Amino acid sequence: MKITIYGLILLLFFGMVSTTTVSANADKTVETLHQTIETLRGRIDDRNTTIQALRARLDDRNRTITELRDRNQELRKRLDNRNATIVQLRTRLGKEVSETIYEIYRVVGGDTLYKIAQRFNVPTKDIIEANDMVHPYWVEIAEEIRIPVTNEKIISYTVAQGDTVVKVARQFNVDWVELINYNDITEPWWLEIGQVLEIPKS
Repeated sequence: MKITIYGLILLLFFGMVSTTTVSANADKTVETLHQTIETLRGRIDDRNTTIQALRARLDDRNRTITELRDRNQELRKRLDNRNATIVQLRTRLGKEVSETIYEIYRVVGGDTLYKIAQRFNVPTKDIIEANDMVHPYWVEIAEEIRIPVTNEKIISYTVAQGDTVVKVARQFNVDWVELINYNDITEPWWLEIGQVLEIPKS
């Protein structure tokens, strides 16, 4: 009977020791799990922080792209405006240059503004504007008037009554020999009314 009691006591003792060991192991396992969870949480937080940083960088990049696009559009507008200004200036310059190119013609007997315009193949209004004429647009003998011409090197002139080779050459300030050679005029170098001469510009 004593052996049985001692045996029971030993069994209870070893059972308590075993339970304590299991409990200790369980506590360690739980603690390890807590540490693992905390580690994972830390990694998740780091990852989230990294993601936020990447999103911030992406937002900055998108903002930079938007600013560059806006700046590019602004530069294009400036370039278009500059090109338009250049075209306007070229147009104005071309117009001013064309308006400042004149030939001086000395009026002879029988000349009228219409006849002079017909001779030079120039609109009457252009001669009026070039000389600031007022109505009734009379012209006087020996009066020098400006004839707007093109940039061509040749001027067409229609011979009028009283014209001679020397007279026409003086009117256009060219050498009369050059004038007859240019128009294949032979001796005695007569001119006919209505004849069209080509006057080389000096």
